[in-house]
Amino acid sequence: NTTTNEFDFKTGWSAGIWVNFPLANTFSLEPQVMYSSYAYENKLSTPLLLNDGTIDYISVPLLFKFHLGRKVALTVGPQVDFLSSLDDDRNNSSKDDFKKTSFSGFAGFELFPHDRVTIFGRYIHGFTDMNDAGSATTAGKYYNQVIQAGLKLKIFGKRVLADSDG
Repeated sequence: NTTTNEFDFKTGWSAGIWVNFPLANTFSLEPQVMYSSYAYENKLSTPLLLNDGTIDYISVPLLFKFHLGRKVALTVGPQVDFLSSLDDDRNNSSKDDFKKTSFSGFAGFELFPHDRVTIFGRYIHGFTDMNDAGSATTAGKYYNQVIQAGLKLKIFGKRVLADSDG
């Protein structure tokens, strides 16, 4: 950030669906659709564009998944985020102060990617400045930067090799 904005580490949650397309025994594509809700808290007393509250997104990441055996996969890819809602507890900003669409990239890992329960982690780095307020009092750049960790639960499907017919 170009200003002295400081935010406390806060938690949030995400939920979504995905489909995995194996293209080779060691590579697959996995489009996802996720709904995410993140909390934020301004550590400074100075009012900012984001102060205290929650911001919600609908995200569409595309995972390029590299399988390093049955137990580990590395993921990388682009992500598009669509702003869904914003709740600022100090009422200094609204949803209109932010761009409705932003672009990010991510990198991460998955443990047990072929099992019913997969452990994952990823870092999302935003490329789009989400500040759309256009006011000197809300100066600063705001990027979607998130660390996600969680579980993926496979409800449907089974493991299919890329060359299943031999």
